[in-house]
Amino acid sequence: MITVAKFGKSLSGCLRSVMSEGREPSTLSRRPAAASDAESRVAWIGGQNFIGDWPPQNRDDAELMRKVMEYYARPENQSSATRKCEKVVLHLMLSWRIGETPARAEMEQAAKEALAAIGMERARALFVAHRDTANAHVHIVASRIDPETGLTFQDSHSFLKWRAWAHDWELRHGQVQCPARERRSQLHAAREECGA
Repeated sequence: MITVAKFGKSLSGCLRSVMSEGREPSTLSRRPAAASDAESRVAWIGGQNFIGDWPPQNRDDAELMRKVMEYYARPENQSSATRKCEKVVLHLMLSWRIGETPARAEMEQAAKEALAAIGMERARALFVAHRDTANAHVHIVASRIDPETGLTFQDSHSFLKWRAWAHDWELRHGQVQCPARERRSQLHAAREECGA
């Protein structure tokens, strides 16, 4: 499992990017909209923690969810009495190895676990799976504003937490993809045993 993450300022821009048809590799020009859902690079759309636990299933649902996330991410709607969060969106991509064909349920479970690994299990998030590459992958577009408190989710050491989660995911699903991550995890475990 490969995890790639960025924090950004625009929920709309991030979602527009993952919902688009991408760019032509040779010219970098935008690809035109697909004629049908079957031809689109978007394989499926899902999500978590929207009103009534309603799972988004299509582009219209995703647009409505974007509006909800953007509304609560506005500075005037955040609860912080001091500094408001500017980078309100987390864009996390989970990528499986070429040849692996995880089912949608497995990809959604991985997305939820990846958010939970950094304490964002309550975050409003959209999951968008693509089918335009040789490897299965899902994009997670999540609001960094806690819907219950209006405060920013704590994200300290999030990249280390994702690395540990990805290693655990690989162990639970049969094969370690990243030997370097395996060595770092073993070294970290040995340090903890020694009390270092």
